[in-house]
Formats: sequence, C-alpha cells, structure tokens
Amino acid sequence: MLWERAFHCSDLGRDLVPVIQAFHALDAFRTGIPGPPDPTAPEIAQDYETAAPAPLLLRSWLADHSASLAAGAELEPFAGVPSDLHVTVHGGSSHVARPAAEKELWLCLVDGDAELYSDVSDAPTKLASGGCVVVPPGTPLSLQLGRGAVALSVGFSRLVDGNA
Repeated sequence: MLWERAFHCSDLGRDLVPVIQAFHALDAFRTGIPGPPDPTAPEIAQDYETAAPAPLLLRSWLADHSASLAAGAELEPFAGVPSDLHVTVHGGSSHVARPAAEKELWLCLVDGDAELYSDVSDAPTKLASGGCVVVPPGTPLSLQLGRGAVALSVGFSRLVDGNA
C-alpha cells in the first residue's frame, strides 16, 4: 500500500477530489515507494460487533412474498437489521408517497409499470420493468404502481404510504 486516507464522504464527486489531489502531491505517487505514515491521519475505529446480513437472492425473495406484494404490501427484506440505509419493496396496484428528504433515493421498478410524479417535472415519468431513477434530495415524490408491479427503493429514509 502506498498511502491511506480516511475521510467522510457525503458527495463522492466533491469529497474525493481533494483526497486524490493530496495523493498525487506525494513522493509515493511519483516513485511508487511507500512513504512514512501520515501522523495527522485519524485512527479509524473498527466495528467488530455489527454483522452484515446474509446475501439476498432478490428473485427468490420476491417469489416467496409474491402474494403479499400482489396485495399491495410494502415489505422490508432486511427488517430487523440495524442500518441507516432502508431497503423497501413495494408491490401491487399501490400508491407510494415520500415528502422531500435530505438524502437522495434510488428507485427501481423490478417488474411491471409505474408513473412517478415529482416537482421536478409537470408530467409524470413513466417507468417500465427494469427502469431506475435517482430522486434528488429535497424532492417529494408520488409513485403510482400498476397492477402486478414491484418497486425497490433504497434510501436513508423510508418511503411512506399516503400523503405524509
């Protein structure tokens, strides 16, 4: 290893640039020979207690929960796993709404079709099976799922049903 730097990243495009610039300014970058450790680098506390959940085979999980999803259920595949990241599966002919949030949300239509309404555009965005969209921070949304549709949302706040 030539060099190591720990940093908080909330915007990869913004926060990674100074780290790369700092690396490029080092002799280790030019020579390929590791230099002395950085005495100002903060020590990172390793979390030895939190266990990652077992891998999820999404198609199998969806098949196992198909009846609930067809009825319009909203399910969390990783329920009970402590995390700031929320993964939710939305099913059936249902309506999903999310108020404006501080963080972005990734939304993928796994099966079926849906219409996404937000204040970014006056017209709905039509999503087809496999279509994905990133909802920017501060953007409320309304998602109308078609019959038999299944959507997956991943974000730092849960989507809620209704107009909350």
